[in-house]
Amino acid sequence: MQTLNKRLATVVLVTVATLLMSCSPRPVEIQACLVGEKLAFHVENTRGWFSDSVARPWSVSVFEYRTKSAWETKVPYGLAENREHTYQPQRSIILYGDRYAGWEIPREPEPLSRGKAYVVTIWSDGGQGMLDMVYGTTLPPCPDGSESP
Repeated sequence: MQTLNKRLATVVLVTVATLLMSCSPRPVEIQACLVGEKLAFHVENTRGWFSDSVARPWSVSVFEYRTKSAWETKVPYGLAENREHTYQPQRSIILYGDRYAGWEIPREPEPLSRGKAYVVTIWSDGGQGMLDMVYGTTLPPCPDGSESP
């Protein structure tokens, strides 16, 4: 009887672990691209149970690899005076250095250096996405997506 209970407990434990792992969000995919000649980042759609929707980014950071921040911007969550900006519009394209209504800018955008490695981190309603890129490499045009002011 104890062997049967141990087997049953093992099966239950493996099943629960599998279910929990399948429910955890995958990283959000982002890619560097161009809107005209401007550097931008395309954020993939947020995955839902029944359908996908355009992402609602709320934080963007660009860092020169292992040295310094090049640009940071984010939604100031929790501030009463900025409550109307808590629910961000959907946007799949983030232009480097753009200013979005109600967002804080802890670090103003700096010119990026050709040939330098940068790490881009974007948080959205779908989770976190990270991208390693070398500025100045050939980039594709951004896919058609939403750009909000």
